[in-house]
Amino acid sequence: MDATKININGVENIFFTSVAIHTHMGWVHLDLEPSKEFYKLLTRGFKPTSHSKIKLDRRSRRVLFHLSLEKKVEIHKPEDIVKPVDVNENSVATLYKAFAAILETDLAETTLGYSYRKESIQRRNGSGSREARKAMEKLREGKKKRNYRWKTANPIVREAMRIRGAIVIETVSGEDIRVMIARYRNKQLRHRIYQSALKGELNTIIDKAGNMACRY
Repeated sequence: MDATKININGVENIFFTSVAIHTHMGWVHLDLEPSKEFYKLLTRGFKPTSHSKIKLDRRSRRVLFHLSLEKKVEIHKPEDIVKPVDVNENSVATLYKAFAAILETDLAETTLGYSYRKESIQRRNGSGSREARKAMEKLREGKKKRNYRWKTANPIVREAMRIRGAIVIETVSGEDIRVMIARYRNKQLRHRIYQSALKGELNTIIDKAGNMACRY
């Protein structure tokens, strides 16, 4: 891989410009257009490895270059410090400097609101019409929910890293979940709230902890 260094506002930045591929006809040099996510990972300390995959995109007439990145992390053992996390349908409770903190997510209420808006769209345009599909796409429900979950998980994991502690997540039984969401009468809506607000938030915290090498 070829790279060039450019000084922007006094900060030296590395930009990858091309890649050389060895074929049966010899070396082939291709211009490289890395994604924004690639440069984000570089700023976080990740470095390219020698392992890569190449895929031909015949429809767009381009070559997709899948590059592996690695990062050296410091493995630390928690010094008997734990950060408890309790996930509910509309909030996440945790401990911050010996004080109980509640982070409001409102994911269940958001799911309920989107459900009403979708029902209204379907009544106006029909459930399977093109207009209904376009209107639902504009809602961007999934993107907004993911944003809510990441904004909640981020401070929890960063605080656990700061204190060099381990995140302890409460194991919630199926019966406890049914009690928490029993007030929502619609069965399908209850399932969506469980997937988004409870299971979704837990998985986001675990994913964030794994990405930052934080024990949980």
